[in-house]
Amino acid sequence: MAITKVDTATFPYSWLEARAPGQSPAWGGPWAQLGVGGASVQRYHIMKHKKTIRHQRAQTAFLLAIAGTDVGAVHQAAIAAPPLDDFLMLLCKLRESHGHLDRKQATMAWCLFEALRDQEREFLRTASCMSLAQDSRAGRLLTRWVACGGSDQELVVRSGVLQLHRGQAAGAVSLQLATRKGLRTFATSRRNGQCMHLSRVQPKLDRKLLAHMTAITEVFVADGAADEQMAGELLRPIALGGGGDANQDHQRLIRPLPNLQLVLMDRAHASRRLLQRTWDKDEYLDSILKALIWDKQSLVRVLQNSEVAKELFHDIQLNEEDGSQRPISNMGFAKQRFDSCAKPLARLIDHFDAATSAAAELVRRRRANDPMSKGATKALRVLSDEALLQLGMLADCAEVTLQLTRFLDTESYDKARLPAKLREFCHECDYLFMKGGCFTWPGRTQFVIRELLSRRRLIFPRPQEPITIGDAVNPVPDEVRQRCLARMVNWWRLARVVLDSDFPQYDLLHSFAVFDLDTATDRAAVIAGTRLTEQDCGALATWADRLGLDLAALKEQFLHLRGVAAGFRKNSSDTLAAWQMAVSETQRTDRRRANYPIAALLPLLRRFAAYTASTCGVEQDFSKFKRALGECRGFGPQAEERIAVLSSRKSTPDDDLVLAKSARLIWASCFGAPRNMQLPRLPHCGPKRCAPIGEATATRARRAALAVLAAGSCNGDPATANAAIHTAGAMWGERQATELIKRHALSKKRRVDAILHGNCTPGDDDDLAHVAKYGQQLQQKRLQLLHKYTADRALPWAPQHDLPVGTRVFVEPCLISSGCTAIQQSISKLRWRQVNDRVMAQVLVVSDPACPGQKDAFVAALGGRLLVSTDFLTGRNGDGVAIRYERALRLPRYLWVSPSCEVKFAAALQVMRRMCQQTGTGDEPRARWKFDTSNEFLARRGRCGGRRELVALVVSSELANRDLRQYPGRTTLMAFIKRCTKINMQRCQAGVLGR
Repeated sequence: MAITKVDTATFPYSWLEARAPGQSPAWGGPWAQLGVGGASVQRYHIMKHKKTIRHQRAQTAFLLAIAGTDVGAVHQAAIAAPPLDDFLMLLCKLRESHGHLDRKQATMAWCLFEALRDQEREFLRTASCMSLAQDSRAGRLLTRWVACGGSDQELVVRSGVLQLHRGQAAGAVSLQLATRKGLRTFATSRRNGQCMHLSRVQPKLDRKLLAHMTAITEVFVADGAADEQMAGELLRPIALGGGGDANQDHQRLIRPLPNLQLVLMDRAHASRRLLQRTWDKDEYLDSILKALIWDKQSLVRVLQNSEVAKELFHDIQLNEEDGSQRPISNMGFAKQRFDSCAKPLARLIDHFDAATSAAAELVRRRRANDPMSKGATKALRVLSDEALLQLGMLADCAEVTLQLTRFLDTESYDKARLPAKLREFCHECDYLFMKGGCFTWPGRTQFVIRELLSRRRLIFPRPQEPITIGDAVNPVPDEVRQRCLARMVNWWRLARVVLDSDFPQYDLLHSFAVFDLDTATDRAAVIAGTRLTEQDCGALATWADRLGLDLAALKEQFLHLRGVAAGFRKNSSDTLAAWQMAVSETQRTDRRRANYPIAALLPLLRRFAAYTASTCGVEQDFSKFKRALGECRGFGPQAEERIAVLSSRKSTPDDDLVLAKSARLIWASCFGAPRNMQLPRLPHCGPKRCAPIGEATATRARRAALAVLAAGSCNGDPATANAAIHTAGAMWGERQATELIKRHALSKKRRVDAILHGNCTPGDDDDLAHVAKYGQQLQQKRLQLLHKYTADRALPWAPQHDLPVGTRVFVEPCLISSGCTAIQQSISKLRWRQVNDRVMAQVLVVSDPACPGQKDAFVAALGGRLLVSTDFLTGRNGDGVAIRYERALRLPRYLWVSPSCEVKFAAALQVMRRMCQQTGTGDEPRARWKFDTSNEFLARRGRCGGRRELVALVVSSELANRDLRQYPGRTTLMAFIKRCTKINMQRCQAGVLGR
């Protein structure tokens, strides 16, 4: 080809191309075939030829042909591709959430994808070993690769996405076929995509690259699913016949991955099984965790997912008196990750008062059959001193386990540190639970004892069902400590077996501990010295036998290089990075290579760098892909794969610039110069080519035909419509008639509402009196809803109890005998008067106001007394628990007591009669109960008129006695007292958050 440059000052990018006569005229007309006369070689004709597509394509092909030798030719190719800034902007856009891509953007994304694939293929052509990690989610299978380069002077590790397969890949056979297809697709360059410009370059499979990739793949990692693991086994060499023994020479082999050595389970998933497979085996632990965390209507999930509960929870936190905790709006629960229970447990304990108060408010505000109310009730009922202490231990357990999971939850976790990390985890669990260190370690267990159980709290799981948590005198009894600790000991006993099964000592990856350079452990003296431990010798011998290496040379080279790597480890937190720097520095020059030979050590170092046992990179790519895809779901499988590969790419701005330049060259070679839209396009007025009618075209045609036919329908002819209705009357059903009546009533109501608000002019048929009445009803309904909303939104804070000087107080005998002098001092300070008769008292001091003795509960229910805890007297204002009962004696009742009941409950009836003798003088209101004789009671039948209740107190055996049928309101004394016991929840003090 002869090239003549014409007027370079005026036409810097104009070329005259010539071909030898007789060649195929593929490049165009007479300009390319030297058929232009001298008179035609003019400025106007040259400019016209320059703008033709044929010239631009020929120019692009020429520039690309010499791009490898001429640096300026790459810049000349700019006319055949979109600007560089457009590629960089699209690359940034693909990493973020975006919508639909037009055809040009999709083509540019394809060019970026192919440019990245070219870089990865070039690296893998010389790679020495590779690992594959695979996982599936939402009908998509994503496979990643991690490989180490084949250079003898440095350890280069790279990773990327092998494929994103969309479709049904269920079952082991389908999964392994999808993996093999991904390898083949990766080795195929310039695959045409959908919704993009048609490429002039045909796809080409690099069979040499495919064979090399399958040969260097030595590790396959997936999660613990049976089909995933079996898919890995199917990728091993398989013999057809003879029992499947691949070692028999006479068997025909299937070699998907001929050198596949290890099929591993994901280590991060294995660490989560320490909790997942153990906690639910203890019934008590399972019941607590289900009620508080795992169930759909559990307290944690309600506070996280319900907007109503979340807002209530946040408002309660803002009203905390001390303000020691920052308000949170997310409990940190993630159902798909079992180790996420660590954050919900910690936040539930840290914000225990606000969480339980929010649950109690949900119970109070919502109906009993409401799912949120049921979940809150279940969570509050499961709470107790023992349950709260157990939660603290579970939180400590989850925190320790989470540290192990986080160590493993990365694709490039430190394999050399894994055995040491497992030993550290075992030592921590032994200390916390086997030795009882959770009570002294400043964790959640100690926080529960010090902050939550050291004072009493009042909780209402259901109305009229109070419970208390905590005790200022004895926060945690020894028997409760022992039971909770015993459950954790049993957990660790089972978890230790789970740990040994998922992380066995014979695991080949554990032998990478020989590369551990952490001087903070007991290996510091070993690393500093020039000796090998027995474990190091065993690990090196294992790898020497597996890779066919000289063991003596391997040990010698390892000792020499370990000292260099240990020096770099001081300035790096990554063990692999220290070994990479050691190799790079020792192999930089010929002299250093002679002093530090690594020929025997290098194959082992490459596998230490390339082997992985984690699918965390796959899960992270899924998350990035979901964010990049956004709300748009209209991409095809190949477009989704391009987005997944480009969005998961980790790069610097310089890397993006190199990738964009390569993508421009790919565009120029495959598509030619893009159209420059300076003027609006004119519509195409010529005849369109015949094409099959699509679904959208057919739909538009049907709709147009319907519009034409409907123009002459029966809308203006009621007779036709009535005739059709009469004909179909036999098919008219009862449910249709009911719905018709309901719709007519609704239409009438909406018209009245429109007239009331001035949106409609009333007609002659409208009843204005009915409109006015409806307006009054609507106004009343609005006021009721407003009052109800205000009452529901109001958080009940601690009431101000009217307890003046001289208030009579009764102290439970067990509290006096325990020698609690603080109670006596508080009574004297308040200037109250202590009495020994609980009937005469106004305040009863008991150990647990939610579970008082029968006598105290009996007196409090009848007289409306105030039951308080000890810290109500001894603590500051707002501390302690106080329960105010409604006074049962205020309601008028006539009582008759059978002789049998009189004998059986003589003491209780005597107390009742004493309290019924109150005449309303002094500070006691008048009692409205009256005990009648048999004749007086029978004479009152039919004369009370519902103003007073008639109650006949009998024993259980007399309820079915026919001789007593004439006595109305027969009931037992215990049932009657239970029915009369009502707690004034608005006047109770919970002892939490000032409530």
